[in-house]
Formats: sequence, structure tokens, C-alpha cells
Amino acid sequence: MCSAASPTSPRTVSTNCCHGIGAPPKINAKPPDPRPSPNAYDLSAGIPDTPISLSAHIGHNFSPSYITFGNKYTDWSIGATYTWKNLSLGVSYVDTDKDMIVGTRNETKAGVVGTLGVAF
Repeated sequence: MCSAASPTSPRTVSTNCCHGIGAPPKINAKPPDPRPSPNAYDLSAGIPDTPISLSAHIGHNFSPSYITFGNKYTDWSIGATYTWKNLSLGVSYVDTDKDMIVGTRNETKAGVVGTLGVAF
């Protein structure tokens, strides 16, 4: 146990949160994961004096994932959005370098995604 002065009282109080000083050793502690975290970069910008905005994304996962069954992968997309009053209509192309075949179907095949949004 460590001691610290209470901010509301001049007397000393006991606490066990002293950042490892006098703390019991950790049992079966895992070392830090040396793999880098996933990286993702997103960029979007409106075209001046138009109701159109453009977007782009690229991401890379360095560690196992339920999507990749333990392999790293990169994904990307590019898209555009048109806004009129409180409605927005978007279209994006999305893809990845990973192939995941389930039966006879490639679940990670590239595709076009459309969106319709309403702001109120």
C-alpha cells in the first residue's frame, strides 16, 4: 500500500493505485504486441461552387482479422456525393487485395456502393 495526501483533508489516506510501486507482480502478463496497428487514411473535399464532393480511402491491416483468417490486407475506395437541399446521393467504388472464397463465391469482390441520405 502507498500513501497519498487527500485533496480535501490534510490527513493521509491509503490507496493501491501507485503505478506499480509496491503492487503485486502480474501473473501471465502478455508482452505488448509488436505488430503495428491498422492504418487508414481518408480524404474528402468539396468542389468549389458545386454541390459535389469527392472522397477517397485507403487502409491496411497488419494483424489477423476475422475477415482475412489471419492474413494482412489492404482496402481502398473512391467516391463522389451530390447534395441537393437536404438530400445527398453518393456512389463509391470499393475494393481490397484480399480474396475470400466461400463456396464458389468471392466474398471480397470489388463493387459499387450507392447511398442516399436525408438531413433534417
